[in-house]
Amino acid sequence: MKADLYLFAGFLFAGKSTIINKLKNSFENILIISMEQGLEKVDQEIYFNNLTDAKDYLKTIDLSKYDAIFMEYNGTMHVKNIFSFAKDLDLVLRKTIYVLDGEVAENYLINMPNLILEQINFSDLIYIRNFEKFQSDRAKEIIKTLKPGIKIYKDETEIENIFEKKNYKILIIIIWIILILSYKFILKK
Repeated sequence: MKADLYLFAGFLFAGKSTIINKLKNSFENILIISMEQGLEKVDQEIYFNNLTDAKDYLKTIDLSKYDAIFMEYNGTMHVKNIFSFAKDLDLVLRKTIYVLDGEVAENYLINMPNLILEQINFSDLIYIRNFEKFQSDRAKEIIKTLKPGIKIYKDETEIENIFEKKNYKILIIIIWIILILSYKFILKK
């Protein structure tokens, strides 16, 4: 069984650990690995200096016992490296979440667009911490240009919904009941 990988990318102090701490309770059995050491700590987090060390360690444990693997990834590292990392470990990259601090967003977007471009380009959504301080029309336009249509979350409670699990078992049972009843109805004719 393949394990699900959720990547949290962004620069140091963007708020990746903060949002991971909020979201980790969405899963019963979770593994949290980090490629950087920020100010805020995450319980049960395992730190690695590089992807090779992380991969070597993860090969020694049974990843299928985890509902999810959260990976905190530094904003200066290339996100594209995660694809081969996930493939080598038989992980499914479910979501890439780019975390941006609204206080410094405009400066980062204007002064380091190439570093941010790759991370936003590979992201499924953006979470902007301190969104109330993210008022720059210029910064919003840069994001819209970099990745048109990307969903931007501005509230911690709003982003918690990205892990809502759909209960397909109930749907399957209902479909089976309908099929059985339909079959019985056809046989009676």
